[in-house]
Amino acid sequence: MIDIHSHILPGVDDGAPDLGVALSMLEASAFDGVKTQVLTPHMHRGRYDNKIENLQRIFEAFSVEVDKAGI
Repeated sequence: MIDIHSHILPGVDDGAPDLGVALSMLEASAFDGVKTQVLTPHMHRGRYDNKIENLQRIFEAFSVEVDKAGI
């Protein structure tokens, strides 16, 4: 299964508040059969002012932690 809408990036918008929760969410998804996860942070000026540079940095750091966790 492919999940094309998730808010797992830690500390971004209304998704996972921290790394521990983000890894738990990803692990639960994998347990439920999700093989591919599309991370979709909100982009809404004035409410979720997520800058692409920040999102890339957070994604890269999260990817390292996901690999370390073996998920």
